[in-house]
Amino acid sequence: MLRSFLPLVIIPAFLAPGSFSAAEEIPYRRASSQQQAVERIEQLGGSVRYLVAGEQMLEVDFQFAGDTLRDEHLKYLQRLENVVTLRLKQTGIGDRGLSRLRKITTLRRLFLDQTAITDDGLKNLASLPELEFLSLYGTAVTDEGLGELAAVASLRQLFIAETSVSARGIMAIQAALPEIVVVPDPSLQRAQAEEFMASARKLLADAEQKAVEAEKNFKELGPQKDELKKAADEAGKLAEEKKQQADELNKKREEADKRVKVREAEAGQADKLASEKPDDPELKRLAEEKQKTLTEARRQANEARLASDESRKEAEAATSKSETAKNLAARAAKVTEIHDQSKKVLEGARLRLKYAERDSLPAK
Repeated sequence: MLRSFLPLVIIPAFLAPGSFSAAEEIPYRRASSQQQAVERIEQLGGSVRYLVAGEQMLEVDFQFAGDTLRDEHLKYLQRLENVVTLRLKQTGIGDRGLSRLRKITTLRRLFLDQTAITDDGLKNLASLPELEFLSLYGTAVTDEGLGELAAVASLRQLFIAETSVSARGIMAIQAALPEIVVVPDPSLQRAQAEEFMASARKLLADAEQKAVEAEKNFKELGPQKDELKKAADEAGKLAEEKKQQADELNKKREEADKRVKVREAEAGQADKLASEKPDDPELKRLAEEKQKTLTEARRQANEARLASDESRKEAEAATSKSETAKNLAARAAKVTEIHDQSKKVLEGARLRLKYAERDSLPAK
């Protein structure tokens, strides 16, 4: 039984990591119980942790033990129940030490980074039926060692960076264990590099096209920036004047239309009075004058309508020209900035392609 530690973490109680120098050796002493094994592990600078609250899955971590940890010390693990993770990074463990793990059949994750293990040591892992994760970073293993791992049917993740493993060795273990993920995987890296290069080429082509357009606009509009700004201001002023004229003529048209209605009412009234007294020459004369006045009012209203329509068209045309001039002036003001940006984007695209071509080179 473990001592009454925290439910998630068992913290080394005896020594802080690094308390022993690399030259100081702690001899292996037989542990008669699980509790005693934990104490021995802590004396070496290691720790034991529960991985999940309420579950008896253990992680044993020696990554701060350094050279204090020796092959024989791994016998302590045989006293622990349900060890699923073991961290041996940068310790003094070698091939002999891995032979002590054969009976740890619950082991799922094993970290052997930067240890002295070789291909021979990996033969001991074939007896671990649940091993899913293995890190061999910075070790002396080769393709031959990966061949030994082909017998570990449960293995799903394998890290082999900074080793002598070749692309051929990776392909061999992938053939033996189809579900395994090897990191790094040269074939996958090449595929990713080729995809990256295709993307970089497209990006460069787009950048070159935009740079040509930016250069053209810069040459056309850049020198005219001040003139176009002045022209846009003048066009805006003219459009405003035309709008004011159109508004004034529209008001005159509305007034003329109102006069027509008044004259129509007056003429109608005069015609009515004249028709009631047909023998009255004065009423007849007055009715005729009202008709003449109405005719003149209608003529003036028609002229006002034509003038208003014409003025409105001129105002709309002036507004359109003003908007075009403003847009052109805005483009001219922006071309220098766009021109500079296009140069930076183009240079970035060229660098991206350069890196992509470098990364897509066949692995040696």
